[in-house]
Amino acid sequence: MTSRTESKIVCACGHGGVLHRKENDAPFTKGYEEYYLSGFKGDTAYFEGFCKDATGLLVDLKPECPKCGAIGKVSYAPK
Repeated sequence: MTSRTESKIVCACGHGGVLHRKENDAPFTKGYEEYYLSGFKGDTAYFEGFCKDATGLLVDLKPECPKCGAIGKVSYAPK
């Protein structure tokens, strides 16, 4: 079954966005995770198997803030 989740992310300047995750963990199929951003420019990521480092993932996606232009100043928003 493919599931989708979202995590709120925020730039150091206060601009917010979302990290989207699509995951397939169905039995008898190849597992994968796919990530993309909204509210920020940046790359996408695809992993066969599973991503193990959520903090490093934000570095790999190279999010660029449309408000201040900073690259890589994004972190997960506090809950």
